[in-house]
Parts: sequence; structure tokens; C-alpha cells
Amino acid sequence: MKNLLRSFIIIAILITGLSAAAQKPTTALELNDYFATINDTLYAGGREWGAELGNIYKNKDFSSLVPLRKKLELFIANKQTELKQMKDIGGSEEFRMAMLDFLAFENKMIKEAFVTFEKLNSKSTDEEVKKTLDQLTELAKNEDAVLQKVNAAQLKFAEKNGFTIEAEEDN
Repeated sequence: MKNLLRSFIIIAILITGLSAAAQKPTTALELNDYFATINDTLYAGGREWGAELGNIYKNKDFSSLVPLRKKLELFIANKQTELKQMKDIGGSEEFRMAMLDFLAFENKMIKEAFVTFEKLNSKSTDEEVKKTLDQLTELAKNEDAVLQKVNAAQLKFAEKNGFTIEAEEDN
């Protein structure tokens, strides 16, 4: 049964990867939207991981974080490979490099902070959990600066290619 489930997951990942590859952006606006989708997917994955952390905080069974982390890592690795091989469209090099820097930052945060939660267990003290949370919080402080670089590169790219970026509304 486990092998069947593994096979199904691998097939689903391959199909998703192939359909994404078939829909490569060909215009500057499509590229902008594609990069925005990458960012949105990372944000959603981070929220999902954070929600799970909140759910398990009391019972300290951190093992359920592993599949969520692995899913994020796989997504990041696939996007890094894709963006490194991608041809620039409409002078997108600075924007693409900013996205690669963002992906590298997110990957670093996962490796240095997310993974440390998986080492905790029901015997971990509140102080150990707090220390791990503090480490995550400290690393996350730099995320805004990395995102600002992406946003600045995106605005330049949009201006260069004659479209505007809609301001995000606070939810």
C-alpha cells in the first residue's frame, strides 16, 4: 500500500511538473504573473506550516511538520532549477535574480529554522521550544528586506515593459 501511495505521489509530481513546463511564460506580463504565483505558493506553504505548528504546539508532536517542510523544499528546488535555466524575457534578468535570491533565502530559513522544530518532541522543554521559535523569528526578520528587493526589481521590470503592478491590499 505504501509503495502504491508513493507511486501515486511521484506520478502527481511529474504531471504537475510537466504541465507547469508546458505553460512557460512568453511575454513580460506572463513572466511577472508567473513569478507572483511562485511567491503566492511559498506564502501559502509557509502559512500552512505555521498553522500546523500552532496546532501541534501543545502536544509537541512536531513530526507532522516534516511533510509540509519537504513539500516546500521540493517546490523551492524545482523553481530554483527552472529559474536558473529560464531565458530572460523583456530584460527580466534583475527580476529573475531577485526571485532566485528570495528562493535561496526561503531555503535557508527552512534548513536553519523549520528543520530544528523537527528535532523537538514531547519531552522538549518550553524553553527549548521558545529558543527554536526565537531562532525562526530572528531569521524571518530578514525576509522583508529580501522581498523588498524582489518588489523593486518587479517595479523596474514592469516599467521597462509598459505595465503596472497593482498594489496589494491588506487582508
